[in-house]
Amino acid sequence: MGLRLKFNLVLVLVFLAGFVAAGAVSRQLLQDNARDEVVRNARLMMETAGAVRNYTITQVQPHLLKQLEEVFLP
Repeated sequence: MGLRLKFNLVLVLVFLAGFVAAGAVSRQLLQDNARDEVVRNARLMMETAGAVRNYTITQVQPHLLKQLEEVFLP
């Protein structure tokens, strides 16, 4: 085995190790970002649902209670 072949094999192995390491790091970063985005969207939906509930209780329910005294609304 010549010196040039040995050098090329070592160089290929180093590049492959670098690609594997970069792939593992980027995969972890992408998963973390995706998880954070899902949590952020879930929090936004929960806050929206809470706001709608609060609006319904404070603004809509009093009007419905007045109407329910007169006629049943199924």
